[in-house]
Amino acid sequence: MESVGKLDKNRIQATAAEILLILTVLCLFMTAACIDKRRDAIHYLGIFILTGISDFLIAAGWICLIISFRDKLVYFYRERRLLWEKTRGLLGALLFCFFSRVVQLTDTPKWDSLVYYRELMTGCKNFDFTLGSFWDGFALANHPTQGFAIFAAIGEFLNYGGYVGALITQLILNLLMTFCLYKVISKLIPSCSWIYHCIATCTVLSTPLTLGTFSYFQPDAGTVYFFVFVLYCVLYKRNILFVFCSILLALTKEIGIVILGGFGVGLLLGKILFGREGRNGGARFRSFMRSPIGRIGVIACFCFLAYLIYFVASGKRIWTIENDNISGFSTISFQPEYILFRWKQFFILNFSWLIWAGILLAVFYILIKSWKKKGFFVLCTSPELVVSLFVTEAALILFYCSYVTYGLPRYHVLAHFILVLILVTLFPICVRKEKIVQFVTAVLGTILLIQAYITIDPVSMLAFETSNTGNGKIISERLGRGVTAQADFCVYNHQFNYLDKAYTHVLRDVNYHEGMDIVVWDTVGDYGLWERGVYWDLDEEKLAWYPDKNHVVLRGTERVHLDSGAFVPSAEAVFILTPQFRIVEDVAEEYLKQYYEIRYKGYVDLLLGGRVTFYVCDLISAGGNIE
Repeated sequence: MESVGKLDKNRIQATAAEILLILTVLCLFMTAACIDKRRDAIHYLGIFILTGISDFLIAAGWICLIISFRDKLVYFYRERRLLWEKTRGLLGALLFCFFSRVVQLTDTPKWDSLVYYRELMTGCKNFDFTLGSFWDGFALANHPTQGFAIFAAIGEFLNYGGYVGALITQLILNLLMTFCLYKVISKLIPSCSWIYHCIATCTVLSTPLTLGTFSYFQPDAGTVYFFVFVLYCVLYKRNILFVFCSILLALTKEIGIVILGGFGVGLLLGKILFGREGRNGGARFRSFMRSPIGRIGVIACFCFLAYLIYFVASGKRIWTIENDNISGFSTISFQPEYILFRWKQFFILNFSWLIWAGILLAVFYILIKSWKKKGFFVLCTSPELVVSLFVTEAALILFYCSYVTYGLPRYHVLAHFILVLILVTLFPICVRKEKIVQFVTAVLGTILLIQAYITIDPVSMLAFETSNTGNGKIISERLGRGVTAQADFCVYNHQFNYLDKAYTHVLRDVNYHEGMDIVVWDTVGDYGLWERGVYWDLDEEKLAWYPDKNHVVLRGTERVHLDSGAFVPSAEAVFILTPQFRIVEDVAEEYLKQYYEIRYKGYVDLLLGGRVTFYVCDLISAGGNIE
């Protein structure tokens, strides 16, 4: 009877913690919004009072819950060494996550990231505590991104226009994801030591598309966070949190429904094949359908099918590749050239070829052993979850190959993440000597960590179009173009960000001020911060995204606009030349002399990125095509 009482108490505590966690997220959003709208406190007085009361009640709830855990807290305090042994691997993974990402907090948004961030700013600015303003304002770039935005908005409300607030919120989400990921890996392969659990977690966290694009504000990253939360909830039977995280995933981007659908189908298939509830597949199927996760999975599958039907029915015109260009509406279509392009990204980019080779060898080895000896998955406590990871991966590949749209590598962030997670889970099942497993996984993690910041993958550089940055090579292949480009096609690791840092250095070196132009060469995908209302902070000498008394808007143009007369130049200009655009300095200087007198020439050299040349010029009053 006493054990039953303890079980009920533990269940009540767990349920209370789940509910409090969900309410805390919602109240943090409302509290941050109240802090941002404090100048209008009189207008929103009722909301402010209600939010304050909610904060107090939730804080009291957490205090009561912590008090209810006093016996465990006292136990762990007395057994501090035992607590250290239980948490040292997790602490190591958390520290790795923090230090590998905190270096990106000084980055700035650009391209689609800037589009998403500006819409987040607008959503926060226009939020008036109504459901309509939340639903419409946080549908970033016309995507269903409310699940992701509810977290990002917390940091933005507290540091409006600073960008670092949104990044700090993402850092916190990464730390929470690390906690859940470590617990998932340790639950899947409990036969391994804490050392391997830590190494495996750090290796998965080093996936280049996950780590390298941390500072690139995008809802695609949210699919990784919330998917890991869903995995954790399934393994540890946190059904209330499972529902909440599933909703967040579905409202992170359209692909969230695809992920949930694939995961639900995979979990059902895994339960039928490896489930322990019943002697046959039919009994396991019925048992799964009676569980809360099974019912939610069925709903997710129906939503997935409805989603596909909607896109097939609503597509008026498909994307086509004509005259070296890609145009049309995104919809379901079969186009071999597009599929091959996607396959390159799925199976080659960022050492994916190496990871896929490891997975195929592991699966082949497991199939052989399973044929000879049943129950080979005895080392994995949840083989059905491993099956669901495979099916989710297959669903992502199938969807992205059939749903024709821009071929951006960052869309595949979750697919690459799942690949590494599958590999670190299968490896210890195949190789029983843990020292070897630890060493090989650590080497793989190191390779991925380096690739997350600079491009070292030789196979990727052979398979994709590359450009010389002056200090290395960057992949920049664009479907149907035949020329290299910048923009989101370069966002496959963190190396793309060298341009941002280089341009900031240039603007500081030339003492950028009002009345000075920025001129760049006219190459496809050219870097034009000025096109989206970006400002230069004269006091702090950094980029800003909102007008202020010390902010001047960046004013720039491309070479073709000078030739056409569409741009009226100022007396001073800085011309920026990047090797990535394959422009020779002699050619650039010869061109500039038509319009400007070159005052001086300078360089910005970034060791792990590239090299940028700049010219400070004075306008020739009469010459060339400019009068």
